[in-house]
Amino acid sequence: MCNIMPKPKPCSIKSCLRPLITSGVHTGIIMTLGDFFAQTYWEKKDWDQIDLKRSLKFGAIGFVYGGPVIAFWNSMVRSAVPRRAPFFEKVIYRVVTTQVYLAPALNYGILGLSGAVKNETISKESFEKGLNYFVEVMEKNYMVWPITHALTTIIFPSTNYVKFVVLSAISIFWASYLSTTLMQ
Repeated sequence: MCNIMPKPKPCSIKSCLRPLITSGVHTGIIMTLGDFFAQTYWEKKDWDQIDLKRSLKFGAIGFVYGGPVIAFWNSMVRSAVPRRAPFFEKVIYRVVTTQVYLAPALNYGILGLSGAVKNETISKESFEKGLNYFVEVMEKNYMVWPITHALTTIIFPSTNYVKFVVLSAISIFWASYLSTTLMQ
């Protein structure tokens, strides 16, 4: 089938960093909006009670960790799937590998780094606290993301603006769920 560890392609610093920065900015914005949404909708805070610093810290996790991890993963998966592979084989491969490898690493990292949002130091203890929520988060992840990725890939096979908007909207709700879970 597909080779999970493709041979890396040489690239310049600029061409290697651009997708990491772009994805970091995008994920940072999504996580900031997700936390803001969590505070206003789930936690029912008034506008004057919103903790903007908390939202920006949560967004910083997306910028520094989430976005670059997702960008690296997407480039690795894209190069691992043969171009001539049947369409549904590509879809299944991408969804399964993403949920088996990326989802646990991404969610665990966000959970561990979330101590910084709560003004705690990032340490082994903060990652252990994040582990308390890991099973719950992964259960919800497997309810939302496999079907979301499969359907958006089938409905919008090429990368386009509509697919980007749909995934971004769902990502904002996912970030609000993570924020609400972590702030309990």
